[in-house]
Amino acid sequence: MSLLIEKVEGQSPARARVVAARTQAEVGVQSGGGAFLFSCRKVASIAINTFRESIRQPVFGVIMAVAFALIVLSPMYTLFTLMESPKLIKDMGLATILLAGLLLSAFSAGNVISAEIENKTALTVLSKPVGRIEFILGKYLGVALSLLLAGYVLSVVLILTVAAGAFEADLQVVHRWVVFGMIGAGVLTVGTALFANYYMDRPFASTAVLLAVPFFTACLLVFLVWTPPPEMVTYYVKVDPQVALGCFLVMCALFVLGAVAVAASVRLNMVLNVTLCAGVLLLGLLSDYLFGRFAWRYEVADVVYAESNFGRPEQEEFFKAAATALDRISPAMTSAVLASARQRGIELARPQGMTEFVLANLGEFETHDTSVPKLAGNAATMVRHGVRVGALEAKYLTLLGEGKKAYYVAAGNRLLGVIGLLDKSSLPARVAHALVPNLQVFWIAQALAAERPVPVSYAFSAGGYAALYSLAMLCLAVLLIERREIS
Repeated sequence: MSLLIEKVEGQSPARARVVAARTQAEVGVQSGGGAFLFSCRKVASIAINTFRESIRQPVFGVIMAVAFALIVLSPMYTLFTLMESPKLIKDMGLATILLAGLLLSAFSAGNVISAEIENKTALTVLSKPVGRIEFILGKYLGVALSLLLAGYVLSVVLILTVAAGAFEADLQVVHRWVVFGMIGAGVLTVGTALFANYYMDRPFASTAVLLAVPFFTACLLVFLVWTPPPEMVTYYVKVDPQVALGCFLVMCALFVLGAVAVAASVRLNMVLNVTLCAGVLLLGLLSDYLFGRFAWRYEVADVVYAESNFGRPEQEEFFKAAATALDRISPAMTSAVLASARQRGIELARPQGMTEFVLANLGEFETHDTSVPKLAGNAATMVRHGVRVGALEAKYLTLLGEGKKAYYVAAGNRLLGVIGLLDKSSLPARVAHALVPNLQVFWIAQALAAERPVPVSYAFSAGGYAALYSLAMLCLAVLLIERREIS
């Protein structure tokens, strides 16, 4: 302890003892079992500072203001859409949140990472006992918090705008109380931010964004819990939970774009970072069309019916059973079966379900209807289900020997035949489909427009995909910054 006190020059002995004790405590924490907590504390400090710095940027407030105006005024843009205003309001609102988040993630990551590295500000942080992994993780968490704040405020505004309705026709009621509530929340937000800026010297943009959270949340909660009297039942507000689910998925996409922006900002300046993030957004929304349809592609090579005298009803039953059951294995197989059925003049309705929202461009669907016929994967399974394979077993083994995928098709305990599929998938397309973030997973505007309910379980799976891809981008960011000399 005396040695530590002697090294603290120009201080009183009491102050020197306090500094020495604090230093010794930090050394003990780092060397003991509290090293993980000490590291988390450093990451949290970097994240909080990054968050504050992100929302203080003037461009953050400008983008939020423009996005807010576009969402609130969207009913005006849809006045002449022939009763399609609610669908367009939802579509335009989600697109506005996505584009605003893209710009915010690129500008925020560029300012807090790329600019700090170029200005040598990052060297000050990294010269302290802060590792580069902690630096990247803290920066990403700060950027993610700013994106969460922006996405939440814009999502609440969109939910209220959809609940307010559209100025379209006498047949559609505009909920004026929602409009008045949004105006009141906006006036309170701007007025309080101006007061804090003038009398307390607080930055206006960041203060307004932070105040928008409680004011607009209170406005939403009022209309969620308020039960109107009978004479005001016309103005009862029904908040669409599917819109909230769509906003949640868009925010998951923003977290992915934020991770991409953080990784890119380690090596690229702000202009190139914005350009790269815009390209990733475009490729991500077209990923299924550009790569997905070639990544998993099959063709029906052989169809063998259980009986040679199968008529049209039995053939339709065969293809329906094959399409429904194969969809549980791969939606691409279902597309091949439906295409083969169309070639034979058999038009089948597509089973619908969760995969519809993931692969909407390909028209491939999944069903969870337990009443439809199921498919057995091999002969042993068929035997366990009491199905006698008979003469079709030789055809099944022949198809497997030729490198094709062969499946028995059964309806209950009735064997309908064998279908053979040839794998036409492209390995480069699979690699590209895996590397490019599939942002279409988070885009359910088509389902909202068609009023098809999206299950909550789908949101959990999409959130898991966003977390894994963001983690992969953070690992790439760590690798890039470890190989970059900051001096």
